[in-house]
Amino acid sequence: MRNFRTAAVATATAATVAFGGVAVASAENTKADDGEFPALSSKIGANVDKDQQVTGHAILGEEKDKDNPRWGEIWRDGTVALDINSAIGTLIGAYNYTV
Repeated sequence: MRNFRTAAVATATAATVAFGGVAVASAENTKADDGEFPALSSKIGANVDKDQQVTGHAILGEEKDKDNPRWGEIWRDGTVALDINSAIGTLIGAYNYTV
């Protein structure tokens, strides 16, 4: 069981380091005004209907609209993935506590 706990801690550390680097990289200033180096978020926003608004009921309700913007669907799917990861982390923590 010690190897399992070590692997769980190593995985959590690797995920923290990976996502911590993303936060630092997104804070970097780029010159998007000139058109020379547009930010990655601007490139992504152009492809996911960034100007289209959506309500929470439209993307999270029982009947999801077919014409939702892509950014709303990405947000919904990301939220579900993070919820699943949180549940798994809680189960691993509870298991380690009981052992």
